[in-house]
Amino acid sequence: MSTVQTAADKALFKKRISEARIGNPQAQYEVGFMYANGSGTGRNVEEALVWFKAAAGKGHAAAQYLLAIAYANGVGTDKDEFQAVQWFFKAADQGNEKALLKLARRLAEHHDAFAFRCCLKAAEKGLPEAQYEIAGHFARGAGVPRNERQAREWYEKAAKKGVARAQYALAGLLDAGPGALSDNEEAMRWYRAASGQGHPGAQLVLARLDGSGQGRAKTGKRRGRKADAEDRRSTDNRWSRFAENGDADDRYHLGLLYETGIDVEKDLEEARLWYQKAAEQQHREAQVALARLCESGASAADQDLAFHWWQQAALQGSAEAQYVLGRRYAAGEGAEPDPLKSLSWHMRAADQGHPEALMAVCAVLTGGADKVAEACFRKAAEHGHAQAQFVTGQRFASGDRVETSPDRAHEWFDRAARQGNADAQCALGAWYAEGHGRDPDFVRARDWYDRAAQQGHVKAQWLLGGLYATGAAGVPRDAKQAAQWCKKAAAAGFAPAQATLGTLFAQAKKMDRAVPWWAKAAVQGDPEAQFNLANAYRAGTGVKADYRTAFLLWTNAAAAGVPAAQTRLGLAYARGEGAALDNIEATKWFLVAQSAGDVAASANCRHAQSLLSPVQLAEARWRADEWMRVSKKPLRQPPSGSADDKRLLSH
Repeated sequence: MSTVQTAADKALFKKRISEARIGNPQAQYEVGFMYANGSGTGRNVEEALVWFKAAAGKGHAAAQYLLAIAYANGVGTDKDEFQAVQWFFKAADQGNEKALLKLARRLAEHHDAFAFRCCLKAAEKGLPEAQYEIAGHFARGAGVPRNERQAREWYEKAAKKGVARAQYALAGLLDAGPGALSDNEEAMRWYRAASGQGHPGAQLVLARLDGSGQGRAKTGKRRGRKADAEDRRSTDNRWSRFAENGDADDRYHLGLLYETGIDVEKDLEEARLWYQKAAEQQHREAQVALARLCESGASAADQDLAFHWWQQAALQGSAEAQYVLGRRYAAGEGAEPDPLKSLSWHMRAADQGHPEALMAVCAVLTGGADKVAEACFRKAAEHGHAQAQFVTGQRFASGDRVETSPDRAHEWFDRAARQGNADAQCALGAWYAEGHGRDPDFVRARDWYDRAAQQGHVKAQWLLGGLYATGAAGVPRDAKQAAQWCKKAAAAGFAPAQATLGTLFAQAKKMDRAVPWWAKAAVQGDPEAQFNLANAYRAGTGVKADYRTAFLLWTNAAAAGVPAAQTRLGLAYARGEGAALDNIEATKWFLVAQSAGDVAASANCRHAQSLLSPVQLAEARWRADEWMRVSKKPLRQPPSGSADDKRLLSH
């Protein structure tokens, strides 16, 4: 059987590589996979990468995603996060939800290094602002090791091109730099140059240095060029006849003649007409020229046309048009603001080396990556990524970044849960158990808890165990099922489940088995387990009586806000159990527990207060007030009820 299968694999490989060689992107993708897996041919990761690149270059989304993964992990090539992001972006742009999520994470984690790479490309192409930014990267050590010499070199390049901020930064570096970089005379020259352009920081430095402002650069008047008026020849019909019968290039060139007034009378309307004819023939440069002319128009129709032609040119690969579209989506000009589309178009233009686009990408990665990552995240959820859908549900449930909406939370939890996401299944179970404005549905809650629990989700196992332990409408109590599920979660180290399992054993009068589970949960900081374990130490049930240990455990649980533990701590101070007698501290804790609604604390509080002088009572009230202030829980009037210091073991 395996021999037949191998023969079939070889035949399939032979067929697909023939199709791949003539340019079929799907075949190229499949051949890449065959090389990667050794199916029908020898395993060759480098060769796989060659075919993935070929398919990716033709727009195959899955190949683009795998190529990004290869660059991200250094599989078959050197690691290159910048290339990885570019290919993730291309795959994400086609709706690949895995690429969207990967892209969001990388933008958030590596933006400094990416920004440096983008900026460096623009700087090397001679863009002065980029050279200034690169110098700043070296000066700060952002995305690249700190290097003051490199910073000086790049600042100097930008400064010589008249960038005032670079002149000022260079002067500061020369003024305060280490020995080899220090050059006060040169620093003064650049301070004056920046000052001459109106840089306020440079002016302040010069004022401090010379006290009179002398030596600042005086701004001279620039002589503008004034072209002499020239008569243009009348339009020669030969141009029009030639273009009418020619191709798109001819029509575009005639449009240029009319726009610039070379050899014909300058006529922008005529230029627009010829540009449009060429643009409709998919001439990219004509589309750019037409978009530019339309953009200068005042009407809304002109602006709509401009956006249309920018888009057409961008789709054909015009870096300028891609940059303009990125800028428009960022500002919401001609379309709704869309940070993801904005960065997508800027990335395409940057990939072609467009300096301004490279700077725009740099700006997003250094200052707006979170916004773009958020847009990626939303798109991943909309395209069906289960974990992104679950987190979206959480946001609607808690009001994180969106307005709270239980119904929207349910919608997103449901979408993720039906894809098998255990977190969402657990959350959906809780949603049904809580009701949210309608009657709780414990049967549905149990069913969703069960699905998540079967996948090993410890919180769902604990909640399912708790539901069986207490029983509810449609879900009868079942001690065996309760213990079984709580034990699974407890054995996995989930503290709330350990606390609940201890309580189940205590209810079954098996304190020797309850105490170890409470102890495990108490070590993890579970306040209910600390309270129950403290009670066991005080009573000596399941463990040797130890008032001191009980006192310490009550202290931890009380600090965590368990009202019953606060009352117990007050009683410990009042009786001197595990601590020295202290009626002031006892009254403080009774007041705190009373404010949380603990009925037993009220009578105890009245009795404790009767033992205090007015000064001592004021001190107790101040301590309670201070504790409530720090814990952000205001004191309330004591509730009615009788004193009762007996507490049931409770989860």
